[in-house]
Amino acid sequence: MSNFYNGLTETFISDATSDIISPFVSLHYHNSYEMYYLLKGERVYFTNNTSYPLQEDCITLTKPSRLHGTRGSVFSRILINFDAEYLKNYFNETFLQDLLQCFSCEFIPSEKVRSYPELKSLFFKVNNAIQKQDFLSASLELVPLLTLLKNVTRPLEKNDTDSNEQNIESIWKYIDDNLASIENISQIAEHFHFSKYYFCHFFKKRTGLSIMEYICSLRIQQAEKLLANTNKTIEEIAFAVGFKDRSYFCLTFKKRVGIPPSTYRRTYKNSDDKNKKLLLRGDLPQVNF
Repeated sequence: MSNFYNGLTETFISDATSDIISPFVSLHYHNSYEMYYLLKGERVYFTNNTSYPLQEDCITLTKPSRLHGTRGSVFSRILINFDAEYLKNYFNETFLQDLLQCFSCEFIPSEKVRSYPELKSLFFKVNNAIQKQDFLSASLELVPLLTLLKNVTRPLEKNDTDSNEQNIESIWKYIDDNLASIENISQIAEHFHFSKYYFCHFFKKRTGLSIMEYICSLRIQQAEKLLANTNKTIEEIAFAVGFKDRSYFCLTFKKRVGIPPSTYRRTYKNSDDKNKKLLLRGDLPQVNF
């Protein structure tokens, strides 16, 4: 993957890779907008609130700070991340916010994408400009791409979901709302009147994740934010995100992030703006599930 920076501002990240052998992509988040075009293969894309089965020609759109990832078979895709702050060098706030409306939709199915064949070529144009480190051209090429995506996604934003999708979205919301107080899987299963076995099977089938993998990733994400933005003690943060033991929290945090919580906080406090972005993006070493 190519990472490009302009001064202290992360402008674009792009990648157009074929035949990636990566069954698991860790849950992660970052401060940039992300556009993902699946060229080949099958994946499951999941975010804070739901999951989507991906096949060739599906597109996902991810807002900043959204916990997300994919799982599945060998695949090829175009991945584009961009910093909206950088685009303000070229576009005014009103125009930019209008362009970003498409990110209110997280998923565009293949049949919809295929009815707009120019989408794929626009993805490649933006990617090619980024690979050449031509940020002005990349910014200008984003305009027709985001404009078309806005038109494509407008009728999709209020699509009805089936009962399974409604169930999984209710589960995501319950976990988000009760993250600090959830003690075990049975607590969640009972809330939705499921047996523990059925609930675990249902969640795994719909998301590709075990329920505890998801909860742990979400707790670590929240802990990173509290370490960076508050003066709470590590013990207070551990309890605030749902860990009942400080030592276990520190062990889990180090395993997932690569450094202990105290080091993470110290590194963040002593970092310049660019490195703070990297820390909050989750670009420290991660452990695949």
